[in-house]
Amino acid sequence: MMRRFCLKFNSVGKIMLLVFAVCFLFANLSAVYALDEYSPDAGGLSVAGELKLTAGKSSILECDEDVRKVAVGQARIADVRAISPREILISPLRAGTTNLILWHEDGTTSVYDLLVKYDISEITKKLKEMASGVDVTLSTSFGMLMVDGSVNSQETMD
Repeated sequence: MMRRFCLKFNSVGKIMLLVFAVCFLFANLSAVYALDEYSPDAGGLSVAGELKLTAGKSSILECDEDVRKVAVGQARIADVRAISPREILISPLRAGTTNLILWHEDGTTSVYDLLVKYDISEITKKLKEMASGVDVTLSTSFGMLMVDGSVNSQETMD
């Protein structure tokens, strides 16, 4: 025999359920975070900058010089591949930090710090719909969801 359950939630209960669901999602998608360090003193090595990316949204990095080889420090964070001598496809997989290393034809090497975050715009939109009149802000930090906010009365909190 199959039983069905129907649970009713007030607005705070809905917020708590949504926060629980999001935390569960992030816990299952968490990655090993590592920041690989490279010494700029090494011959021909330059720190090229930081690229801020969103998990699940690929980007193309256009280079001024031909690239001979590409690598990423943490393959669990992002996938990279050369799609032409001067274009690199970066596919961020999950939140975290890693490095992209490019070896150029002229013998120089460039290193980019990759910072990958999750897109929380849909979660934020849904939370604002469910809890109108409640000031709640969502953000991410190192793959964790941060929830901050306040309510204007005890009645709203109940």
